[in-house]
Amino acid sequence: MMAGLSACASPDQTGDARVVASVGESTLVWGDIRQAVPYSVWQADSLAAATDFAQKWVLRHLMAQQAAELGLQETPDLQQRLAAMRTDLLVESLRERVLAEMTDAFSVTDDELTAWYDSLGTRFAYASDMVALEVVSAAQLPEAVRLKSELPAEATPAQVFLSLEEAVATYPLFAAFIRTSPTGVASPIRNAGGSFTFVRVNGRIPAGSAPPLESIRPRLEEWIRIEKMRVGLLRYEQNLMEKARTSGAFTLSLP
Repeated sequence: MMAGLSACASPDQTGDARVVASVGESTLVWGDIRQAVPYSVWQADSLAAATDFAQKWVLRHLMAQQAAELGLQETPDLQQRLAAMRTDLLVESLRERVLAEMTDAFSVTDDELTAWYDSLGTRFAYASDMVALEVVSAAQLPEAVRLKSELPAEATPAQVFLSLEEAVATYPLFAAFIRTSPTGVASPIRNAGGSFTFVRVNGRIPAGSAPPLESIRPRLEEWIRIEKMRVGLLRYEQNLMEKARTSGAFTLSLP
């Protein structure tokens, strides 16, 4: 049985317990659908998404019901597969619990970040020359001249870098200047699409160099956290194996 969907096309809560469909003793509620359907799909057309999910749910449970009526659930092959799936689910649940209990150990300190950067920074090395640009535009030429005259003598410390090719493609009027200009020197003012613009190269990084730490901090922190999780889980598994070996909880005979 499947209830009409049009009257309840936009539930917002994953805890909505209104029944949408049922097959035998199995029941599908709105909250199940809302939790299962990706947000972007739901936003595009919630009624279509709910209908599609509910129909697939009904068909899946009807097929399972038919298989049970034919006695397929009692076959040795299916029992073995169900046992293997249960084992996999239990193992995954244990790993999730172990990791959840070790959350505090996965925080990353500044000292750790620096040490990892010193040893792994080259893994993030730039494949091409990089350049950081300061781009200034004004509606009128006098304003652009004034802004250029008021530029501080020293370039702003650069944090965001583009590949040289991307910078040249983005600002083709200044291609030659971007390729050759020393750091801290402003370009001539050009009329670029109705505005008066000049650029200044605030930094260069040659290909093969590691990027500044701050520019890759989020990625590196995530890398370290994942590695800590891997190591923490590995140690837990090794300890579990050792305790089981000592207590005689398993046997292992290899040729």
